[in-house]
Amino acid sequence: MTIYTVENIRVDWEDLLERLKHHPSTQDFEHFKQVVSAYWDDKNKGEVLKASFVQTYEQITSYCEATQEFLLSIMFDFTITNLIVDILPQVFDQLLAQECSMEHEFLIVRYFIAYRCEGISKRLSVEGFRELMERYPSEQMQAHILTHVGDLYGYNIYVTPENRQAAIDLCYEYVQHPNKRLAYIASIELMRSLNFETADDIICKVVNAFVEPSPYMNFYRDTYLVYRRVRKEFLFSDITERGSTRSEKHATPADILFLTNHVSLFRQTGKKQFTLVVPLLLSHLQPQNHNSFIIQAIMLMVFGDNTIQNYRSFNKVQQQVLETLVEKQWLREDKITGELLEAHAIPQNFIDLQVLLNRQSDRKALPDFDKLYEVDWKNTTHAYGEATDVPLQIMKLCSEDNETREEAWWQLWGNLFHQGSRYPASVLAVPYFIDLLKYEQVADKEKIMQYLLGLTLGYPEYYIHTSLNYERDILNFENEDEAVMAELYHGVAEGIPVYLGFLEGGTMEEKQAAIFLLAWFYPFQKKIVPALKYFIEEEENEMVQANILLALSYLTSPTPANNHADFFRQWYQQAQNQWTKLAATIALYRLDEPKYRQEVLNELLQQLGRSVAEEQQQAEETIVQTNLPWVDEFGNMESFISGFFDELNEQQTSHVNQVLLEKIRTVSMFESLALNNILFRLNFEYVGKRPVAFDQLTKKQVGILQELLSIEQIWKVGNFMSLLSDYGLPQGRKEMGTFLKVGGLWS
Repeated sequence: MTIYTVENIRVDWEDLLERLKHHPSTQDFEHFKQVVSAYWDDKNKGEVLKASFVQTYEQITSYCEATQEFLLSIMFDFTITNLIVDILPQVFDQLLAQECSMEHEFLIVRYFIAYRCEGISKRLSVEGFRELMERYPSEQMQAHILTHVGDLYGYNIYVTPENRQAAIDLCYEYVQHPNKRLAYIASIELMRSLNFETADDIICKVVNAFVEPSPYMNFYRDTYLVYRRVRKEFLFSDITERGSTRSEKHATPADILFLTNHVSLFRQTGKKQFTLVVPLLLSHLQPQNHNSFIIQAIMLMVFGDNTIQNYRSFNKVQQQVLETLVEKQWLREDKITGELLEAHAIPQNFIDLQVLLNRQSDRKALPDFDKLYEVDWKNTTHAYGEATDVPLQIMKLCSEDNETREEAWWQLWGNLFHQGSRYPASVLAVPYFIDLLKYEQVADKEKIMQYLLGLTLGYPEYYIHTSLNYERDILNFENEDEAVMAELYHGVAEGIPVYLGFLEGGTMEEKQAAIFLLAWFYPFQKKIVPALKYFIEEEENEMVQANILLALSYLTSPTPANNHADFFRQWYQQAQNQWTKLAATIALYRLDEPKYRQEVLNELLQQLGRSVAEEQQQAEETIVQTNLPWVDEFGNMESFISGFFDELNEQQTSHVNQVLLEKIRTVSMFESLALNNILFRLNFEYVGKRPVAFDQLTKKQVGILQELLSIEQIWKVGNFMSLLSDYGLPQGRKEMGTFLKVGGLWS
């Protein structure tokens, strides 16, 4: 008899195992888990417990179905897996060969697939899945297996072409299966595996199932949600897949899940969603069908998340939908569909429809999404491969729902602009982003222009304090990557007239974004400079005026200074506020005119000092109003101003250093990084991680390091350590203290 004690309770191990064979209670399972986790590594009892544990698995078919499920649920715990991995093949051989209920058999197969496909064992081949399907003919079992074939081989970009084709062939076999629900699942998996370039009859099978939701709705939910994963218990870690998280996963009502997932499928068929799916759905609007489902799907696909009142013009598909819904007056007689049509503000008769159709203007509310599918997205690439997801993401930018738009932006910053990298698909998407700027109902236009600038330059902040060589950095076609950059630059330049339009009628945010974007198109200065000079005289907002001055500086600085010096000099002398004064000063300073150089340098040094003396804590609204796009996300005017300083004399550099160090002491540790970057650039030599000896430092450099050593918070920022490394200096506060005290060469 083996006795274990858990939470002051004595557990007879042999007696516990005996109960687990026949009629276990929840408490029995809890005691089992507590004993295993508590005594697994016990010096005296651990080895005996492990041997008994393995024997339990070896005799798994002698236990009842509830215990079998429990034992399978804990096999994914890494510590346990290591002990039983060698016997798991024979364990599953026993389980799959036993006589049991159909429900339990399905559970065993699901655990077997998880075991063979989630890293514990060599992945099950397509042929292995086929054998499983032949062995278990139930529709639920075969549908479940098909979803795994699709997931692992059909639309997995990392599999070999041979395995993908084998998965596609298997799906094709089941598309013609006499069981309609199984054929329907096979059609869905085939659509995904073929990247939605599927034959019309396959798509029709899915559409036909969709319009008859009752026989398919719960079947779909069970196949793709409830049975998709198996329960996993973890005895030796905090990981869990039980409780509230699992409940939330299953909380979506079956009808909503069915509707939204199918709409997503249909949308990804590209142009066919308009040429095939929508006409097919319209033809299914019959009295005997589930018309509310059909109408909701059509409205989501054709009008998105926007109401039709926001449209000033309708494309052919949208017009066809409206005409059909108005024509079928019997739809209004049904309470559910009638309320649905009313909620979408569908006209009640053809007269009202005609009024709606005639309400067109040159500046339409929303774009024609059909245009998005004029590009062969499948045969162009972004960061994650084929760019078939781009059209839907661009459409989501037109949503009225803020979360939907934010999700789309997150995806677009990840695939077309991936950590600064851009791709062939990025080039093809540019005209559509420019097109969005023309429609009054599209939100976040300033974000669209910021994104276009990202596609143009990568990270524009990199170029603010350097001279941009357009021929070398932008318009170079020497290799494929550079060709993409050049095409992006010319593509975004096509929108210059659109960006200029915001200077007259845009919001504050739109004007700021447009001006900052226009600033980087020096090769097109003849189009831009006259317009900016006109609008700066018409503009009343000082921040927008300051932004225009800075943009003009970047658009004119590569040309001889005397062409523009008088213009900037006039603004410099007449500026009535700090922002236009600062912008005019920087513009004049960047021209590098000898006769103005010392005067504007002194002005910049004074402004640098004043910026530190000003009150640090500002309301968020004030920060938004006073920030220029040229300044970093923290609004550090010090790093913006001092970033322009080069070749200063000793006294001027000391002045800048004093201002920067004083500010570094007062800002947050993350804000301090930009200031430290400037401080080191002005005072230290970049050595690329080569250690510097103490006697190589000047008295001024040692003084700066001693000042920084006394500022505790900056040593908590990992990037500050990296900065020190770039200049060959110790990367820790303690190490820096020793280095400054003892001298010598640090290592």
